[in-house]
Amino acid sequence: MSAIGSHDPVLVALSILIATVASYTALDLAGRIQAAQGWAKHAWLTTAALAMGGGIWSMHFVAMLAFSMPDMPVDYDLSLTALSFALPILVTGVGFYTVNRTAVGFKRLSVSGLVMGLGIVGMHYTGMAAMRMAADLHYESLWVALSILIAIGASTIAVWLAFRKVDPRQKLLASVAMGLATSGMHYAAMQGAIFTAHAPVHEAHAHASLNQTTLALAVSATTFLILLLALIAAMFDRRFAHMAEREATALRASEERFRTLYNKTPLPLHALNSEGIIEYVSDAWLDLLGYCRDEVIGRPITDFMTEDSVRQRSESVWSNLFKTGVAKDIEYRLVTKEGRILDVLMSGRVEQNARGRFSHVFGGVIDVTARKQAAEALQASEERLRLALHAGRMFAWEHDLTTDFITRSQNSVELLGIGSGPLPDFLERVHPDDQPLRERFLHHIYANGSDTNEFRYLLPDGKVLWLGSRAEKAGPTRVVGVTFDITDRKAAEQEVWRVANHDVLTGLPNRALFQDRLEQALADAEQNGTSVSLLLIDLDDFKDVNDTLGHDAGDALLKEMATRLSAAVQACDTVARVGGDEFAIVLVQPLTLDRATSLAETLIAKLRQPFAYAERTVVSRASIGVAAFPDHDANPAELMKDADIALYRAKAQGRNRVVTYSSVLRTATEARVTLGRDVREAISNDQIVPFYQPKVCLTSGRIIGLEALARWQHPSKGVLTPGFFGAVFDDPEIAQAISESLISQVASDMREWLDQGFDLGRVAVNLSSAQFNQSELADDILGLLERSNVPPEHFEIEVTETVFLGKSADYVAAILGQFRQGKLQIALDDFGTGYASLTHLKQFPVDHLKVDQSFVRNLEHDPDDEAIVAAVIGLGRSLKLQVTAEGVETPGQAKRLRELGCHNAQGYLYARPMAASQVPDLLSTWVDRTKSDRRINLVGNIKTH
Repeated sequence: MSAIGSHDPVLVALSILIATVASYTALDLAGRIQAAQGWAKHAWLTTAALAMGGGIWSMHFVAMLAFSMPDMPVDYDLSLTALSFALPILVTGVGFYTVNRTAVGFKRLSVSGLVMGLGIVGMHYTGMAAMRMAADLHYESLWVALSILIAIGASTIAVWLAFRKVDPRQKLLASVAMGLATSGMHYAAMQGAIFTAHAPVHEAHAHASLNQTTLALAVSATTFLILLLALIAAMFDRRFAHMAEREATALRASEERFRTLYNKTPLPLHALNSEGIIEYVSDAWLDLLGYCRDEVIGRPITDFMTEDSVRQRSESVWSNLFKTGVAKDIEYRLVTKEGRILDVLMSGRVEQNARGRFSHVFGGVIDVTARKQAAEALQASEERLRLALHAGRMFAWEHDLTTDFITRSQNSVELLGIGSGPLPDFLERVHPDDQPLRERFLHHIYANGSDTNEFRYLLPDGKVLWLGSRAEKAGPTRVVGVTFDITDRKAAEQEVWRVANHDVLTGLPNRALFQDRLEQALADAEQNGTSVSLLLIDLDDFKDVNDTLGHDAGDALLKEMATRLSAAVQACDTVARVGGDEFAIVLVQPLTLDRATSLAETLIAKLRQPFAYAERTVVSRASIGVAAFPDHDANPAELMKDADIALYRAKAQGRNRVVTYSSVLRTATEARVTLGRDVREAISNDQIVPFYQPKVCLTSGRIIGLEALARWQHPSKGVLTPGFFGAVFDDPEIAQAISESLISQVASDMREWLDQGFDLGRVAVNLSSAQFNQSELADDILGLLERSNVPPEHFEIEVTETVFLGKSADYVAAILGQFRQGKLQIALDDFGTGYASLTHLKQFPVDHLKVDQSFVRNLEHDPDDEAIVAAVIGLGRSLKLQVTAEGVETPGQAKRLRELGCHNAQGYLYARPMAASQVPDLLSTWVDRTKSDRRINLVGNIKTH
């Protein structure tokens, strides 16, 4: 049977008090471990472990003394009782060691709390196992688990409170938490203990044991020990406090003496910590730089140094100072408060702490600014003198006009190979073309007082020098001057001119020189009555070469093309590279326009011939535009524009061809440019607006969505369709602007219709191929819908098959994937008319196929068109795609599409595209009309008005 014991409330209270007092004592002692050194650290650790472990043990056995069962005496096994005493002391010591070993952190505190909690649990159940009585002991597993959680949780909280902060209230809270950990664990465990009575144990077989009286004495001794440890800790606390106060007082006095001596020294001194932060400076240091003490202390020394000095300090001086411990006469540059730069010499030494680590740098500086400035001035003066007298390639001279004798400085021998001597000795070596200029030199000096000239001079070895002379009249019969070698300058000028006027890669004239040559050729031709032909050449496949073979191959191709072009013309003609892959040729021979065009055809064939590069065969094609004077324009800019228009037409007609300019081409180009300008203006004036055409379900007759179509509300021509302005969509910038404007307007219209309660289905907007070059396309559209509060489930993107072609297919797939992820549907418009493969239906996320109206137009009469439509519908059904037929205009077409299984239809049978203001009327009246069995015909009749 089970015997249920009872607890003496006085002893219970005493057990909790013992646990709390022991915890406070132990945590107070443990707080000293971190600051202690050597044997003191181990002493505090041992004392804290004894206090905590002994308190845990005392609390347990006081609580066990409080527990009694009627008529059932209890003794305790001596060995297990001793183990239960040693166990919490050992585990608590490990816990305190863990939390004090390194910096306190969450992980370290948690491990310490876990260790101490497990020690409490181990002590309790070891102590319970030591009980010797006439009963069997069993535990309820739930209470055992709860007791373990209480011990670990409360221990962790206690350690956290004790070691995160050290203020007394925190320590008191930690002590209470630790006391609760011990007593809470004990009484929770006792709640789950089940005692079942049986026959008494025979004394002859019993182990050595303690009776309750002996146990009470042991508990009392342990409690006394804890109180004694608390008293010892308090005594040491007071003693340490007195010692610390005496040391602090002595230190303050020492520091005051040092500060006074430091301040009064006439040498600018500073003290830095290990991070280079200024901790103290002398008055002389402050006077030198003009700062107050509060403006300096706590700032890095580098704040007062120039950038080059900071760099020098970080690269060498600082590390060498740490290695040697001293530094002497290190040059620095400091900046005063007024911004003046001071040159100083710094000397210093390193101070180490008790552990041998660097702690401070003490140094002094000496201002050597004046001395260094004087040295630099002297050096500069000497350098100027050296340059004036001995600079290479330069000499001074004096010309005596009465004797015609020239006295030259010694270095003239090095430069010219001659020293002083008669003027004719010098003149006979002047380049024949420059002798007249040199002879007029003296006349200009006498006329103007001074003169400068440049001329060529022939050395004995045949080498030519360019010399420059500057001379002044110094008296009636005396001229003084200096002559210097300008050969390098002339060569540099020539090279600069060449670089400025020639392409670096091909060596051909660049656009600037080409423009000069063209202007000169036209001027000569107009004067002489001859002709000039202009060819503009653009490589068609240059980007492909760069992308597939690399830019080295592209450069090789450009050089090869330059070589072939240069070889095909005469020396009097000009071949130039005027752009990345664009060349130009100016033909000045007396060629007719037809012959120039014929030469261009020959060039097309030459440029098409393959050449080998890096074991690869490179083939390129070219397009050429031809213009000529006097056939076309005489003005260089206009002639260039003529050739450029012809080149544009050549590329538009399929490339790899020659086109000769005509006025018709200019008219078409100007019309295209004008249209682009007008459309840009229309966009800025909000004249490009969406018109909407409904999409109707062929089964139910309901409107299941709308397609937004671009319309230009022209101020004078009325509403214009893309058939009038669609050419501008070739311009990516205009296409993007139109799309952004339309989508913004569509989103606004949709929000308004949704607010009015209309069921829109999905509204579709067409995107051009050019727009898919924008990586942010999907983010921009989805963001616009979100800002307009339009659910993406009501929006659809329509694309044609052309967006799937080319090298950006992967890019397109990513953008369409973003649309799909944003819950937008993707419709493939004009299906069957493009060049895309059917595999694109698997490769790209497509939800909707739109049958092009060219197949629907003759659906009732052309079996081939019907077969194509049926195939597309069947394909859509197999791939579980929606299918919409475009261009439905007759009831017969609608009927046949419905019979073929087409889902939806769109066309004039139902409605023409309409302005946004008309859509609400359409949607509201359509609901009533769809109630009629003849809704398709009714709608068709109404929409043809």
